[in-house]
Amino acid sequence: MKTPTIGVIGAGAMGFPIAENIAKARLSPLVVDANRDTVKTLATLGIRASEQIPDAWDSELIVICVASADQLESVYEALELNGTSRSRIALVLSTVGPEFLAQFASRVAPYGVRVVDCPMTGGVSGAKKGVLKFMCSGSDQDVQKVIDVLDGVIGSFVQVGTEPGQGQSVKLINNLLSSVHLVAAAEAVNLAETLGLDPANLSQILISGAGDSWMMRERYPRMALPAQEREFDTALAIFRKDTELISQTAKHVGAYSPLVHSAAAIFHEAAESAGLSVDDTYVADLYRQKTLNNGGQDA
Repeated sequence: MKTPTIGVIGAGAMGFPIAENIAKARLSPLVVDANRDTVKTLATLGIRASEQIPDAWDSELIVICVASADQLESVYEALELNGTSRSRIALVLSTVGPEFLAQFASRVAPYGVRVVDCPMTGGVSGAKKGVLKFMCSGSDQDVQKVIDVLDGVIGSFVQVGTEPGQGQSVKLINNLLSSVHLVAAAEAVNLAETLGLDPANLSQILISGAGDSWMMRERYPRMALPAQEREFDTALAIFRKDTELISQTAKHVGAYSPLVHSAAAIFHEAAESAGLSVDDTYVADLYRQKTLNNGGQDA
């Protein structure tokens, strides 16, 4: 199979390492980002880069890794500016919700663009290591083309549906679990400390039993550290956006979802306290502050 030309739109916390891994595989991507400094950094690494989003639409496989629905709308507007109509695949890695993604797929179709809805999980560390997990929905043929080119390069792919939007639905369920698990890990750290225990010493016993989760293994040990000793991984902004999106979707379809509503409120309060750019493990610090401020009573 002839390797398609590849464009990458969005070189932020996730998109940058994804683009690097594609380049390391000698797939020669054209990486587009609106940030001039990012473009310069990519160029110093020998990666073709541009600030002009329409340029990426000249590729045969366009990997889209933007942070929000508003940014994905800008990607569509760039396609309108590009103006060409020919066969190509847009691989959307962003989490924007099933309804918005399905609408995006319909709007780009007249330009010959076929969308593979492919949200991801694994965080910044997974992106850097090339071990992300992707939940793909799209035609069998298009999903297979993506797998043939990128499986093992940026992570592993599982097809979860044949229609754009189904991948988003699976990702929302994944994010419901991960966000609730993250908040539960923070609550566990805080309760352990309040009981006079060292939460770091509890990690191995907790992950060996029914209390285990990916967040317990990945976030709990860092939450147990002082804030200044933690390495930054994922911005709080991601969880605040995702939990709000899950809450809105659950309300729209009439699903009773009290846990994610509670998690969303906690992420919102954490963002109000420390801003959106702090690491998501700050949630544990919020628990500590509230415990000190109100003597452990619910606010």
